Amino acid sequence: MIIKLERFADIDEQGTFGELSCELFSFYTIERPWLDNEENISCIPTGVYTCKRTMSPKFGLVYEIMDVEDRTHILFHAANTMNDVKGCVGIGTRLGTIGQQWAVIQSRNAMTKFNNHLLDADEFTLEVSWKHG
Repeated sequence: MIIKLERFADIDEQGTFGELSCELFSFYTIERPWLDNEENISCIPTGVYTCKRTMSPKFGLVYEIMDVEDRTHILFHAANTMNDVKGCVGIGTRLGTIGQQWAVIQSRNAMTKFNNHLLDADEFTLEVSWKHG
């Protein structure tokens, strides 16, 4: 299965926003801005990655993005704002704001749906890109 993460906005001090999609679903994503792939403070580089199901002590059943150069433990997990992720990818069902911060909304609901759609998949291929135009 191939899942695409297409980033469409990088907003200073608000985060990097994208759309995570395949034939089964579509969600919005929140990541940290691009800061040269620095661990815990940057989104990951564009590219193609394998994601594997894993059990996180903090987040429960999640998928880990594997083989990111100089990085480990990059997860898809519930998160609403840039401050909720440390190099990982948060997903939500829609975009909105929390206070003055741009955010993805209904993140826990999105994670449940994401995991349910991938119930039989121990791994998938993730294609990360920027939307052009």
